Amino acid sequence: MSAAVDRPEEAARFRLLEGEILLFRRSPAEAARLISEPIPDTPAFAALKARQTQLQGQRELVEGRLDGAVATLEGAAQAARSAEAIDVALDADVIRGQALVRLQRTAEGVALLERAAAQAAAAGD
Repeated sequence: MSAAVDRPEEAARFRLLEGEILLFRRSPAEAARLISEPIPDTPAFAALKARQTQLQGQRELVEGRLDGAVATLEGAAQAARSAEAIDVALDADVIRGQALVRLQRTAEGVALLERAAAQAAAAGD
């Protein structure tokens, strides 16, 4: 059996990491292949599903679809908090804050970025 079958959580995590790298390289089409693959809808995978949604929002941001990115990232942050994946929630909030600033909703974006920074500091991050 392959490692992906033996350890599906690790395989999904690695696939999402590869997709994230492609987003940082501004290759959203290539990233979409990796971040769109199905992840089981079970509690064990809840944090990874939240990360997947966060990356989909990040892809929308890279593609310039800012309104969609804001909505997707808000959902990602909520899912991450439900899964107790605070790192994912903070990443989603930071990217959403950037999108809000780019949409000229500056006060809202800056307030979100400041809250995320305070939450990160409180978590020792």
